[in-house]
Amino acid sequence: MEADGWSLDDKRTPLLPEDKLGVVPRTPLSEKEHGKNNLPDVLVRWFQRGDAERERPRTAQSFCVPKDDIAAQATTFP
Repeated sequence: MEADGWSLDDKRTPLLPEDKLGVVPRTPLSEKEHGKNNLPDVLVRWFQRGDAERERPRTAQSFCVPKDDIAAQATTFP
């Protein structure tokens, strides 16, 4: 996820109108607005995590990581 609809500075001001913020915006986002609020896409992809989402490359905006890969990394830390 790259953007949640809010600025990353200490003021955290909205980058979009209120009706286009959050996980389920009241008004659909344009492609340009999606660049400022990735939350709706994250939610859709979460529900697809058992299907097509597993085939996405690790260079995509979102992707699944096998549990074994995470466990292998966890064992490398003290």
